[in-house]
Amino acid sequence: MSIFIIMDRLEELFKQLADEKWHQVEEMTRELGWPIGRTLAIVDFLAAHGLLLYRKETRSVKLDDQFRELLLG
Repeated sequence: MSIFIIMDRLEELFKQLADEKWHQVEEMTRELGWPIGRTLAIVDFLAAHGLLLYRKETRSVKLDDQFRELLLG
């Protein structure tokens, strides 16, 4: 898989999360057309690096406020 495809997929994820609301992982997975395992792996990685907030008990995510400001200006 090329780096450009990966970046396009991450861009789609960030577009979904740009609204400051909490999003269900299962809903995002359906909308992005990814396997749930891939979505969870990406969410775990981004949360571990402080780019996403992830509530494991409800499986919901949103962009970290500082990262959102960096992306959207």
